[in-house]
Amino acid sequence: MANQVSVDLTSNGNVDIDKAIVAGQEAVDLTPNGHADKAGHLNNLGAAFWSWFNQLRDLADIDKAIAANQEAVHLTSEGHAKKATRLANLGNAFYSQFNFLGDLTDLERSIEAKQEAVDLTPDGHADRARWLNNLGNSLQAQFEQLGDVADIDKAISANQKAVHITSDCHAQKAQWLSSLGNAFLARFKQLGNLTDIDKAIVTGQEAVHLIPNGHARKAEWLTNLGIAFQSQFEQVSDLTGIGQGHQGSTSTLQAYRAVLEIIPQVVWLGHKITRRYQELSNLGSVINAAVATAISDGELTLALEWLEEGRSIVWNQILQLRTPVADLQVQNSVLADRLITVTQALENAGSSPSMYDYQNFKEKDSSSSAEHEAQAHHALAAEYKKLINQLRKLKGFESFLEPKKLSQLIPSSIQGPVIMINVHTSQCDALDKADHLYSQMSSILKMHNIRSPHRKLMLAESDSEDSVGDLQLILTNLWSWVVKPVWIALKSLLMVNKPIGCLPHITWCPTGQLAFLPLHAAGIYGSSDSHGAMNIAELVVSSYTPTLTTLLNPAVAHTELVLSQRMLIISQAKTPHQPQLLGTIKEAKLVQNKMGIENCTYLEGDKATISANSEEPLKSSFVLADGNLNLETLMKMSVKKAELAFLSACQTATGDARLPEESVHLAVGMLAAGFPNVIGTMWSIMGQDAPVVTEAFYSRLVGESKISEPKGSEGRLQVAYALHDAVQKLREKVGVKNFERWVPFIHFGL
Repeated sequence: MANQVSVDLTSNGNVDIDKAIVAGQEAVDLTPNGHADKAGHLNNLGAAFWSWFNQLRDLADIDKAIAANQEAVHLTSEGHAKKATRLANLGNAFYSQFNFLGDLTDLERSIEAKQEAVDLTPDGHADRARWLNNLGNSLQAQFEQLGDVADIDKAISANQKAVHITSDCHAQKAQWLSSLGNAFLARFKQLGNLTDIDKAIVTGQEAVHLIPNGHARKAEWLTNLGIAFQSQFEQVSDLTGIGQGHQGSTSTLQAYRAVLEIIPQVVWLGHKITRRYQELSNLGSVINAAVATAISDGELTLALEWLEEGRSIVWNQILQLRTPVADLQVQNSVLADRLITVTQALENAGSSPSMYDYQNFKEKDSSSSAEHEAQAHHALAAEYKKLINQLRKLKGFESFLEPKKLSQLIPSSIQGPVIMINVHTSQCDALDKADHLYSQMSSILKMHNIRSPHRKLMLAESDSEDSVGDLQLILTNLWSWVVKPVWIALKSLLMVNKPIGCLPHITWCPTGQLAFLPLHAAGIYGSSDSHGAMNIAELVVSSYTPTLTTLLNPAVAHTELVLSQRMLIISQAKTPHQPQLLGTIKEAKLVQNKMGIENCTYLEGDKATISANSEEPLKSSFVLADGNLNLETLMKMSVKKAELAFLSACQTATGDARLPEESVHLAVGMLAAGFPNVIGTMWSIMGQDAPVVTEAFYSRLVGESKISEPKGSEGRLQVAYALHDAVQKLREKVGVKNFERWVPFIHFGL
């Protein structure tokens, strides 16, 4: 039985691994030492533990796999027909442990075992190509760690041999080609030889061509091909030179189109949200390269559609799971009911506490329970995909939940232009400067304690003077390199279409490191320029959005949005183990006075504060007396008839530098939960500043909104304008050059 289980594991991977391990362990325990089958049973047990490790990433499993494989190799005599197979399995186990822990000793042992397996396998043997491919992967990994060109040369040689001895009809030919392409790409990145990147693309295209649609690894290999195209595009900015040796720019666009199409498979709904963000950390630059390629080729509509499709992917998945199905209920109520059930279960499964902490690698519960949880989650994702395919066969639902076309995205700009800035090395001259500005700003904020949630109420005078000069230079450069060109291009349009008596309104939707920079405050301050204001804050009212789709979300875009007569105010001046926030008491009283005490529910004391977590943004939270309400929990919330969330706290819109395209912070979490307008902060604010902004904000808001008189789209909450005015009041109070105090306040939504 243990032998049969091992065969099943390697051939299709669809067996119950739990049963495989039980059977394998029993076979080992029942086989006496010295028995001819002992080594074989140990090898099979090691394979089962290795497979389980690849599912759950539990260190205990890979330790057991290595121990079993080592014993199997030890018990197998020289010249035994299975010696090479058992060495190869041992090499794979060491390689997996290296990828998990990064210990170079494991990688060295992997190469030793794999090389011996190759040496023991004669030409013509069915497994020789597999062992060569696996050896090449380990050698490439060692090259990427140590930079020794001899390693990548050996890797390419091994991969080329594997490809050469494998026929095109062989099921694994595509995998060997993909590995060879990755090796060429790795050498290109180190040495910059264009011949290598051409070969990487050609072999990657061959691999994709050989593999059928629906194959489990097609998504991975398409992504690898996209990365190769991206690398070539970065090296050769003139697109006409990219296609030499293969199929030119049309092929490049086709490859990127394929990458965009397989995003749902790479960032799979069957994975936990934490896992999806891990996958996305490598995908953002590929999407930006795809957009840059489309722009260079004159495909501007396609570029915008791709930029939208490739941003805030996890948030869009969450919103899709909440898509209303009223029309479907009329046509097929059974399908609609089942879709509702599955989407709700998927949303809960994606953001529920994981049995295993992927970030810290800490076991939280039994492996068996975690495996069952994962299997149930995978089954839900598979059923969801099946239901969507069924639904698209119905009349009127052919494009249900497919990426939006330009015609569907245009209404997002009804409240003013949306500025989407794609950042990529080949085209955006501001890229290196944006990276530099972001790095510089982060250093300044940390140096002057502005990033700290424990920030004191007042900076020391010397610190304040230093931060003023540094931030002023950043805002000046941001104006010159990014914002001023946008203003010049749109000035005429903005002035013609602006509301009467008001500044025009724009919404920023930047990518890359620009997503972390205060575009709304860019400018030259203290200038005596006779042509008027030289900072964007005096020219327009700014908002931010993670995507155009967010502005189209029914929760955000409905036209009868008016200020409710009910408001929940939560303030917590003293939280256990947190810094005191005494300004919140004054702030809450100001809001009550503006809104009317009878219209407010006020909770004070041990109720809430904010905790931003830059290392694990999903753990950023509202710190309550009885526990944390974190971003991961917010992702499961869907608030009906919400209108405004004013997060008057520190770093509620800071984000994760590793995921610039994903907007992983509390402010966007509130947008996704159903609040069409959210006020957040880019960094820590001062306790005495928040009441100033709050009072001015609600004074303007209540004065303009006409609580009981909705006026359709013209009567929408003027939240962006109210915040703009409030921040202007703070600027006047603290001085325009106290940038660290007024710049952090920003608006998301309409």
